[in-house]
Amino acid sequence: MTSLLRRSFFRFLLTVALCAATSLAMYSQSTTDGAIGGSVTDQHKGLVPNAKVTVRNTETNMEGNAVTDEAGGFRIVQLRPGPYVVTVEAQGFSPYKRENVVVEIGRVTFLDIPLTVGGVAATVEVRGEAPVVDASGQDFSTNLDQTSINELPSTGAGGRISLCSRLGQHPTAISA
Repeated sequence: MTSLLRRSFFRFLLTVALCAATSLAMYSQSTTDGAIGGSVTDQHKGLVPNAKVTVRNTETNMEGNAVTDEAGGFRIVQLRPGPYVVTVEAQGFSPYKRENVVVEIGRVTFLDIPLTVGGVAATVEVRGEAPVVDASGQDFSTNLDQTSINELPSTGAGGRISLCSRLGQHPTAISA
């Protein structure tokens, strides 16, 4: 009876091992996605924590996001296979962009991302309107109101010379 018990126990263990191996093989083949992971460093190979990492599939425009940990590492999982654009932004650094990062099924695409120190970017927008110019005529006249005429110094005959100087005309052009 002991040999019958041993045989039954051996068959049971063999059945359990085969079921576990089959389940594991089926599970590993069922994945349909990949991942992008890596580390973000500065130009001196120092780690950059709290950097915002964004990946965008260029075929579907689906995005994934992550923030680097204290060691500068990140991993974005459950990405469909295909080409991606990876952008990284961190305070005090210039933005980083890498195109054509390929994600494959069942694999992690590892990236080592070096950031360069950048200044604070500011955008200055200047708006102004050009003065209205009449390009159809040759009118170069100056209009003076009575107050402007009264404030002119009178150094000539009745103030005509000063008025002519102000208008840029020669005094002989004014008739008396």
